[in-house]
Amino acid sequence: MVTKRLYASIAWCTWDMLFFVFLFVYFVAGMLFMKFGRGAVGTEVIPNYGFWSSLPGLIKEGVAFTCSGCKADTSYAKI
Repeated sequence: MVTKRLYASIAWCTWDMLFFVFLFVYFVAGMLFMKFGRGAVGTEVIPNYGFWSSLPGLIKEGVAFTCSGCKADTSYAKI
């Protein structure tokens, strides 16, 4: 039992490390490409800036929806 847990934790640790390494490489390579390939400046150098800037709001909405019991609003807007 302990051996299975140990291997499971090692596997998760490996996948976590791979995920963060790929995420880091994605950002660094994307920023270099945007900076030197497209001549972007400021926040434009962040690859897929629109997605990354909207992600906190999407997470907030998802948590609020989940905590509300996955219920939609029952009110309708007047026409």
